[in-house]
Amino acid sequence: MFTGLAVMGLGAGVGGCRGWWRRDADAGADAAVRGAVTVTLPNATDGWSAVGSFVAAERPRGALLFVHQLGSDRTEWAPALGRLIADRDAPAALALDLRGHGESGRNPDGVQVSWRSFERDPARWQALALDVAAGVRFLSLHAQASRVVVVGAGVGGSAAALAAAEEANVAALVLISPGLEYHGVRLEDALRRYLATGRRVLLVAGDGDRESVEAVEALQALQQGLVDRVIEGGNDGHGVSLLRAAPDRWGRLFQWADGALGNAPPTRWNVPPLPASGENR
Repeated sequence: MFTGLAVMGLGAGVGGCRGWWRRDADAGADAAVRGAVTVTLPNATDGWSAVGSFVAAERPRGALLFVHQLGSDRTEWAPALGRLIADRDAPAALALDLRGHGESGRNPDGVQVSWRSFERDPARWQALALDVAAGVRFLSLHAQASRVVVVGAGVGGSAAALAAAEEANVAALVLISPGLEYHGVRLEDALRRYLATGRRVLLVAGDGDRESVEAVEALQALQQGLVDRVIEGGNDGHGVSLLRAAPDRWGRLFQWADGALGNAPPTRWNVPPLPASGENR
């Protein structure tokens, strides 16, 4: 399990990335994560390129892929990447800017596009999954990761589930503040396809976020043996704010992911539900 505090080197695991990445830890979004490498992931499916922050591992131990919520960008995962950089035994990791967010704002024609322009077009929201799939393939190739845990917040979790249903190298999913149908993306349908392959998912919500709690309760019923869930008490936060509210939650997330990657015994991280949201979904 990755619990140490030694500084992790960045040279390992990056070989073969030439042309895909640039080392620029002091500029842009990666200034918040000393030691991260900015990478650009060309998307062969529709030509949109996603930008991310990559942290290599000293040896192959699987990988984590972090996907932000609506209206945010990859910098929301800086606390996670910082913890991984500080641990010599940690797996590789990549935090993405989804299309229309952060540095992934230019479409294949070079036009700057915001997620706000997606409006009520489900196809444009579903296309976020193409960015997640590109991230999984990047980690499979450049971090030698045959097992990837994808952690998604809000609509980023919906995109993660859509991609995971089609990407065999996704070993497990973590969905933080999920919604059954954010922006026309039907999470339940994607998760059914994903769970049918026997892979695990962890669902996390704050007890004050009614929409996400209802989603967790509905999704947990899909496959009891493969679905873990956490309802955090006394918290109406959404997405990464749930983890930032209590530092020990990062540790529990990493422990669960480490088990899913096969680096440690599997853990459940279940807690009883408690009685009972904002623009960012």
